[in-house]
Amino acid sequence: MSRHLAVVIGLGEIGRPIYQMLSEAYGRNEVRGKDLFYPDPDSGITRAMDHTFRYMHTCFPQSPDFVQQLRDYIREYSPKCVIIHSTLSPGMTTYLDGEFSSKIESDDPPGDYYPIIFYSPVRGNIKDGMLWSLKKYTKFVAGFGIDGIDITMMLQHLTEAGFKVRYVEDPYALECAKIWDLAWYGLNIAFYQVMERTLNETAVDVTRVFIESTPAESEGKAPRTLLYGGHIGGHCVIQAIEKVLAEWDIPMLRAALDSNIKRSIELTYERPKHHP
Repeated sequence: MSRHLAVVIGLGEIGRPIYQMLSEAYGRNEVRGKDLFYPDPDSGITRAMDHTFRYMHTCFPQSPDFVQQLRDYIREYSPKCVIIHSTLSPGMTTYLDGEFSSKIESDDPPGDYYPIIFYSPVRGNIKDGMLWSLKKYTKFVAGFGIDGIDITMMLQHLTEAGFKVRYVEDPYALECAKIWDLAWYGLNIAFYQVMERTLNETAVDVTRVFIESTPAESEGKAPRTLLYGGHIGGHCVIQAIEKVLAEWDIPMLRAALDSNIKRSIELTYERPKHHP
């Protein structure tokens, strides 16, 4: 069984552009893709068949069977290094490091071994284009390299693929950074949902003009975030808030979830006139 450089597991909104960056940097012969719902043959993605890989990039979401799925892929591809790009709950990277430290059996290499686990969350959105976002935003990485050589090689692997990388020591801190950043964004949208729900159309318009003028006229001393109170969809912001609430009871974030449910119902019946 031949060993190649990297395999990308999960070829959706995150995995496909990561595959593109890796394959353009290292060649399609060295980079393969794997997805339960594999894209059409004309996608340009090379299938991961009977190979092992040095790096395994994990791009499928955390779910109740996430650990078992990851274990199965590790057994199948025997990676030396696992880089998880999915959004994780606080403590998950540490848990995975312990879970896989002595419980993985492999035929290639033979016997027991454990892969090195790294966490590297993704930032960006579909509107800007995930490929653009992956190249633009700093790619924070944290994990459990056995020594400095492991970390250096992993960072070099990402850097040479076109990522701007920054290593931090604590995976737990990085897991928190990802979900709290998204929770902050969702909380801001929920504020505007409540404002649009509470005030009449004229008051909403004047309030928005008032808020919008503040940063410039204060010469940046009074920053404001101007958003619209649309329904928070997708599969990142609400899920991140839920991960925060699973660890900490924060009333304002629970209120944000409630407001988003109300906005979904409101938009089902009649779109608010002051919502563009």
